[in-house]
Amino acid sequence: MRKVQNVFAFFKSTLAINIAISIFPFFLGGLSAFVSIFLTFGFIVSLSIKEIYNKSNYIFYFNNGLSKLQLWLFSYFMNVIFALVFSSIIIFLKLLF
Repeated sequence: MRKVQNVFAFFKSTLAINIAISIFPFFLGGLSAFVSIFLTFGFIVSLSIKEIYNKSNYIFYFNNGLSKLQLWLFSYFMNVIFALVFSSIIIFLKLLF
């Protein structure tokens, strides 16, 4: 359970940067632009920023038995789930109104 909490904390730390990068294409290109940027460019940039500025945080995760690859894969998996849920909510709201 502790590993899951640690990996989720890593995901949350990359989420804010990813959303900040992906929100501009959402307003210009709509939902599909948001999802495509969110799952590709935004994710890569958020990991790059984390890699450059918070490199020492990886030691904490490594000491808890988590590799960078595990953190990145879980974060991408959670990004896919987040994008699906966000897309579903937006589509549902469009159908209601």
